[in-house]
Amino acid sequence: LNQTLIKNQDMMRRKVKEIEERKTLSLKSKDEQILDLEEQIRDLKVYIGAQKTLDKMNDEDGVKGGTLLPVPLEQSTSARKSKKPSRRRK
Repeated sequence: LNQTLIKNQDMMRRKVKEIEERKTLSLKSKDEQILDLEEQIRDLKVYIGAQKTLDKMNDEDGVKGGTLLPVPLEQSTSARKSKKPSRRRK
């Protein structure tokens, strides 16, 4: 009887561990999906803002019908800190 209870307990522990792993994978997948959707929203906001700006502008600059190029990503603050300090004159 004791052996059966120990086996059942081990089996239940494995099932709980398996369920927790599936939950973790599911949460990770959802987080990645949320990040992707947030990025898409940001891109749409930029696109709509650019469209509004172009609609307000005159075509004197020859901007309408032109090509938009992506803006390079900003450097993170940690990347900025790694630069050499500038020397100042005294």
